[in-house]
Amino acid sequence: MTATAAPETVEQHQADTVNAGFINILADSASASGNSLSPVCNVEIESFEFGSYTEESDWTGPMLATYSGSIYAESACNNLAASIKFMDTDLAVYIVSAPVTLIAPVEAGSLVWTFEVTVSAPNDFGYYFGALSAFDGTNEADIDSMNTGDFLWSPPCYLDVVSFAKTAQDVSIDQLKAQLSYNIALAAHGSNACNSTTAVLTLANAEGTTFRMAMDNEDLESALDTYGFNMTV
Repeated sequence: MTATAAPETVEQHQADTVNAGFINILADSASASGNSLSPVCNVEIESFEFGSYTEESDWTGPMLATYSGSIYAESACNNLAASIKFMDTDLAVYIVSAPVTLIAPVEAGSLVWTFEVTVSAPNDFGYYFGALSAFDGTNEADIDSMNTGDFLWSPPCYLDVVSFAKTAQDVSIDQLKAQLSYNIALAAHGSNACNSTTAVLTLANAEGTTFRMAMDNEDLESALDTYGFNMTV
């Protein structure tokens, strides 16, 4: 009678080789190559705030609006850029557009850019707001925008008596009365800021006021016109 040996198992082989001083290492690998795409640039406007309105000089110069804010841009952004539009709230159109100079992060590891910008606009009374756009100028993968609230600009009103001249004088035969003619030219500078002006004409002698007249709206319109307002007392 012959005996048949039992088949060896995988576990027995491993045990035998370990006992013999060998270590089994099972490993596999694969590789591939290709061109990677340009990294996506993520841009986010963190803050955008209105500062103030001022006049550059007086009614002869423009109005200046100041804004400030901060923009987050990933390191993949190669050419971060921003622009601002000065918008008319009532008309919903932009008055002027200007580039924004960005200040690079100063802290190590920071990705936040800051800016302060002044926009020069016509010196007109009205409500306005700023509209900011930020984007990467190279791959333009992401564009972000933000608006400020509406803020009223009411420029100072500059009143000017351009001229007040006597143009004629007629004396009655009895020398008791005189008819005096005047031309009055007025100006109200301030780009629609002078919206509630009045004018009063007075004549006086050594004893005091002898004549007083409050000019009505039609009189004022004539006085503010090119040739002024003509009247006779």
